[in-house]
Amino acid sequence: MKNVILITLAILLLSVWSGCSKEINPNANMFEVGSDKLKSVKVSQSFQITGFLKNNSNQKWNISHGAGMFTYEIYDGDGNLVKQDHNILYRDDIGYLDELKPKTEYRNNGEEHRSKEYYEFKIDKPGVYKIKTRAIFWVRNGEETDKFDLSSSNLNEFEVK
Repeated sequence: MKNVILITLAILLLSVWSGCSKEINPNANMFEVGSDKLKSVKVSQSFQITGFLKNNSNQKWNISHGAGMFTYEIYDGDGNLVKQDHNILYRDDIGYLDELKPKTEYRNNGEEHRSKEYYEFKIDKPGVYKIKTRAIFWVRNGEETDKFDLSSSNLNEFEVK
């Protein structure tokens, strides 16, 4: 009977130990990309879009990205891309390192290191529009670094009056 208990305890300890020693690799399902809801957008007036990257996992991740981590596309009610008038766009090739804690959101439009036209928009016609947010970032996992290029699965809808 003692041997059965010892063997059972050994198996239990081995399974707990092996379960704890597994490294979790980051994957796209652990992250969510989107943008804040817009309110009171008026025709021909500038408005800013702020994107976010949410860590839906229970693990913290070390992330890195450039000033252009978030990019945005606006679509009209018919699904057509709304083109923006831009003169000269600039962006510094600066890099950011940060820690993304479990169940938290990260926001960084790179305001000081790129033209406001990357995140500030103007629409000349009233209607209902949708925003597609894209985020490009890297996750450091031990000695490995994985690149992620994710887009929002739910387009953020807003009205221009």
